[in-house]
Amino acid sequence: MKIWRIGRDNRFHNPQTDSDEHRQRLTSLGLKGTYQGEWKVIRLQVINSNHPDDTPTMSSDTYLKFGRIPLFTDKALSVLQSLVSAHIEIFPCYLLGEEVDLHAVSVINHIDNCIRWDRAAEIEYWRNSTKLKRLRPLVLNANAVRDQHIFMLTEWLTSGVYVSDEFKDAVERNQLTGLTFQPIGVI
Repeated sequence: MKIWRIGRDNRFHNPQTDSDEHRQRLTSLGLKGTYQGEWKVIRLQVINSNHPDDTPTMSSDTYLKFGRIPLFTDKALSVLQSLVSAHIEIFPCYLLGEEVDLHAVSVINHIDNCIRWDRAAEIEYWRNSTKLKRLRPLVLNANAVRDQHIFMLTEWLTSGVYVSDEFKDAVERNQLTGLTFQPIGVI
């Protein structure tokens, strides 16, 4: 079993918003309960776009604090939705000037007690806080993440979004662009 942390491929565009309200709404996805019923379409624009992108990732201004928020095109969503639909909420966004509908993906699958603390050589907390800042190496408990195709870590929500090997294979098999995959230890 393999688990991967997803990241953004810097060769592709970086959708941005100039609205503080929209930025705040995006950065809270996956951390706040749900926006179902109160979501309004967010307008995004591309900065330095040279390539079409199937899976752009919105990096909030405070992404080290809030993690990364995946954005999927219709194509990417159709490929990946069967794997992850039970573990995400999908919210509409619009990419100005590109005539592309995007979907902000809020990962609501938060896994408890899956970090193998006994394997960590370095653990650092934010000053005057019990919130985790750094953990190296990150090793996950295989039983806790088995059959989980997309998730976040309850103990460390700011560490990002994690996906299964099946998710990664679906992205590569369908030649979706825009995501990178960093391997995570699993025991």
